[in-house]
Amino acid sequence: MGLKEQFDSEGYIILKGILTNHKEIIESLRHLLSLSSEFTDNSHWNSTGFVMSPTNPTQVQKVQSLGLFAPHILDMVFRHSAIQSALAEIRPICNQDFFGTKFFPMYPGAQASEQKEFYQN
Repeated sequence: MGLKEQFDSEGYIILKGILTNHKEIIESLRHLLSLSSEFTDNSHWNSTGFVMSPTNPTQVQKVQSLGLFAPHILDMVFRHSAIQSALAEIRPICNQDFFGTKFFPMYPGAQASEQKEFYQN
């Protein structure tokens, strides 16, 4: 199944392994997570900033509006050539808006969907 067919069928695609070798991205996100205490806002699930885990107040559950806190990530990740190629295949004539980007850190033994569901429930 091609990317467009998968997206049309499932509503999402997974691009496995395209960013795993980019140490600069990983280090940048680790640094960003270290700043969490400066930008924490748990007042609403959709608040801009760092949302901490309800069960572990030192663990970032989500960064809402990632582009505001780390604009270089837009170029390093969201404008990455592999991602742009996938987007072009899925929706060839489509404007892209990355302003509302969310970042869900992965932690050992968890899956991103589990973390998102845990936070939103």
